[in-house]
This record gives sequence, structure tokens and C-alpha cells, in this order.
Amino acid sequence: MESIIIGIAGGTGSGKSTFTKRLKKQFGDEVAVIYYDNYYRKQEDIPFEVRQKVNYDHPDSLETNLLLEHLKLLKEGHAIDGPVYDYSQHNRSEKTVCVEPSPIILVEGILLLVDERVRDMLDIKIFVDADADERILRRIARDTKERGRDMENIMEQYLTTVKPMHNLYVQPTRAMADIVVNSGKNRVAADIVICKMQSILEEKKKQAAENEETRTGTSDAVHQRLLPYLPFLDEIDEERRQQFEEYFLSAPDWLLSAIQVQEYGKNTVFIREGEPANMIYMVGKGSVKAVDYRIYGIVFDFMQFEDVFAFGGMEVVQGTELYQTTLETITPCTIAKIPRSTFSQWMGRDIRALKLETKNIARYLMEQSKRGRAYLFLQGSNRFTLYLVDAYSKYQKNGKLELRRSRQELADSTGLSVKTIDRSLKKLADNGLITREGSRFVMSQEQYEELNIIVSELIDRN
Repeated sequence: MESIIIGIAGGTGSGKSTFTKRLKKQFGDEVAVIYYDNYYRKQEDIPFEVRQKVNYDHPDSLETNLLLEHLKLLKEGHAIDGPVYDYSQHNRSEKTVCVEPSPIILVEGILLLVDERVRDMLDIKIFVDADADERILRRIARDTKERGRDMENIMEQYLTTVKPMHNLYVQPTRAMADIVVNSGKNRVAADIVICKMQSILEEKKKQAAENEETRTGTSDAVHQRLLPYLPFLDEIDEERRQQFEEYFLSAPDWLLSAIQVQEYGKNTVFIREGEPANMIYMVGKGSVKAVDYRIYGIVFDFMQFEDVFAFGGMEVVQGTELYQTTLETITPCTIAKIPRSTFSQWMGRDIRALKLETKNIARYLMEQSKRGRAYLFLQGSNRFTLYLVDAYSKYQKNGKLELRRSRQELADSTGLSVKTIDRSLKKLADNGLITREGSRFVMSQEQYEELNIIVSELIDRN
């Protein structure tokens, strides 16, 4: 089920944050919070003196389109990097905060109910009301203590923008709310909203349990059906097994009966560029790489595959008779093979399978294009840095990448010499961008983020 989004609006100093924090405290990680104030626009190109005079109580001061995009992503189950606003500088900070999707998302902001598009995304709209005198006193206390502003600046802003904009934009949205709360400290109102949220969470948990029961039953049936044809399913991790089960979910018996499972040793070429593409290969156990991809006469591994992929499927969809690249095993592999004619017949009859294969091909082509362009421009240690960033994004486990490949394998993967690999590893380790652990090198998430910035700058410069 999608997340439920609850919007909390109201005038400055009305107690919105107090109300929001009370709800968050009650539910902990089951609730995510977004503050609309963090979506004030970037103003690094405007002098500080001018930024001080901007009307921050007008809807145009906020980047609402970004908020809408983030709410949509969260509702669909994706995490976001939310902006952070620096009130002392009247500008958006360089920092971001990761907001994970949650069953309930609270969005708080003075002008939250002004934009119709935002209102349409809110499942529950709350307006926190309070007496004007009470609100200005709270604002003075907050801005002097938390935002580093002096009394003169606070009063000038209140009289010139805050109060007029409240009357023009904020107060009219009171009528658009589903619930009006008299003060953010109203415990009775908070308890009523908490009861509603508890009801929503219980319903979501119930629905999730029912969906899991249905999925598990379906998955078990698919697994038992595929096992005679793909016996390695019981020997691979759950994520990979689920990928196979999704891929062959609608496969007919005649397609499954045509599958041949074969063992391949390490460093075995099983597809060669330019040869007839008469067989489809799917790696059940082990990993493989694409090789012989040449730029300026350099040979290197331009892609490694860990996920389930139908090698030769692209040639079928494109109507190409010859394989487009060479594929070689990195480790001993168990590979399922399907004759091209049978696979092609399946793709022609099963639109679900064709869409899935087309999606996989599109991802492959995008990765190939992106990596090829980058390798075209980067040389030496810069190319190896790109390789590490790419490897981390694909193969890290729990925020950590371990380099298990030999110097020669790293050289083959990048088209660099072993000597250049050694120099690059030493330079990166000396600069704290990778860490030596015995005979191995590892990269943490923090080191990856630093390297990623370096690579981005290199690519932009080229």
C-alpha cells in the first residue's frame, strides 16, 4: 500500500512543530517528517543583504515543484535526499537529509495548503490555529534562540511580510483543512489524530500481511514449478531466486522443457562477438563479464553482470543474427541455456515477458553508453577511480566494497597496466579514499561519496 501523507499547516508560531513532534514521538520510525521550510529556494547568487529582504512568507519563495516530486517518490516507496535550509544565512545549505519512505509521512509548513497540487497529494489536512499575540511571542522566542536573529530584524519582517502574507495566504487555507486544531499544545486534538494514525497503521500492517501471504503462496507455487527445470534455484540467494521466478513467471511448459543447464569453468568464453546468436544464456550461479570492448585499441571489461540477465535476448528483440559482444565467466558458473527459436517464440506470444526483457535491455544499453563515454575521456588513475565508483555502486554490501580481484584482473578490467593499478591504489590509500586491510583494499560509503564527487568533476570537465 502507498504511504499516507498528512499535511500540517498554520500561521507562524501557532505550534505546528510542537504538534508534529508529538505525533512523530508517538510513532517513531513508522512516521517520516518533511518540513516545507527546507524547500526555500537556493539564493547563493544573491548578496546576503538582499537575501535578508526577500519575502519568505510568499508562496513563490518556496520550491514547491521539488516538494511535489519528493512526496511522489516517497509515496511510491523511494527514499529522497531532502534539502536543508540555513536560516542564519537565508539560503539553502549544501547538506541534505535522507528521508526514508514510511507508512505515514508528515509534512509541516506555514504555506502548505496554499498550492492546490500539494493539497491534492495530502490524505489528511490539518490546520493549527492560535491567537495572533501568542504566535508573535513564540516567533520572537524561536528566531532569537534558534535562528540567530535580532529583535529589530524579527519585528521588521513580521510587520512587512509575515502579518500581511498570513492574512492574504495562510488564514484562508484554514477553511481548506479537514481538521482545525486550537493550538499545537492541544493534547486532546493530538490524541484524536494519533488514534486516526494508529488505525491507518494497523490497516496497513493487516494489508501487508495479507499481501505477503498471497505473495508467498504464489512464489512457492512458481518455485515448485520451475525447480525441475532450474535445479540451482535451491542453491542461490533469495534475491537472485526471486529474479528467476519473476522472469519465468508466465513461461509456458514448452519453453521450460527446452531449458538446458550446463556447468562452465572459470575464465570460459561462452559467447563470442560475431558468432551466430543461436542460444540464450542465463547465469544461475556465478558471475560473468563482457570483454573485448575497445576504445582507442584498449581492451577491458566494460561490464560485469550480477543480476539475472538473458544474454542473447537483446539480439532476439533487435532481430540481430550475430552476438554483439563477448562474454566470459569470472567464476565457475551454472548457466541455463534456451534455443533462440524457442525463446523468440515465447517473446512473440508473451507481452509480459517481452516487456521485462525490453526493460533489461534498456538498462544494459544505458550502462554501456554511460561507461563507454566515461572511459573514452578518462585515462590512468582517473579511469581506475571511475572503475572503483562503478564497482561500489554495483557490488557494495552493507555500505562496504571489498576489492577481491587481483592486480592483473583490475588491469584487464580497466585497460590499464598493473603498474598503473599499483600506483593508483597507493595514491588512493595515502589520500584516505580507500583503506588497506591486510592484503585487501576496502571502500566505505564515506570514501565512495568523496570519490564520486571527484569522478563527477572529472567527467564534467571533459
